[in-house]
Amino acid sequence: MRENLKNILYLCFLIIFIAVLLLTILSFYYVDGSQKAPLYLTFFSKYHVFFMFFIAIIGVVFGSITQIMTSKRIESDKKFLQRLKKHFETSLGRDEREVIQYLLKNKGVCTQYELTKILNQNKLAISRLLVTMESKKLITKEKIGKINKVFLDKDLLEIFEKYD
Repeated sequence: MRENLKNILYLCFLIIFIAVLLLTILSFYYVDGSQKAPLYLTFFSKYHVFFMFFIAIIGVVFGSITQIMTSKRIESDKKFLQRLKKHFETSLGRDEREVIQYLLKNKGVCTQYELTKILNQNKLAISRLLVTMESKKLITKEKIGKINKVFLDKDLLEIFEKYD
């Protein structure tokens, strides 16, 4: 609720800022005094320089506030994804974690044979493990001749690379 109030307040100030900016731009036409400004622009054309300075200062303030709000949101999202990643890792079995870690070290690709050596297990055990992981949509297997290539899910690879 408090976050919504901040956003509404920010939006209101932004609308006021844009209105002052537009009125100042419109009043620029009447600054030289050769033409009479409409009533709603008289004040803006009279204090045109002041409003230009005001707009510059407020623009910097709004830019800073926007950057702070955005960076807090990004930091919050990063923390959430790290917690989600940690939860995800703990929900996997030891062998599944090792396969994913090995795939991450190898940019998301390896062969089934490599996994038998890394995990020190036979072909059947690795095959069953990969079938389980494939059913969980963690990996995909592709048969290339006699070799099975194992690929880490693209979304998982992106998350692990981005937020590691």
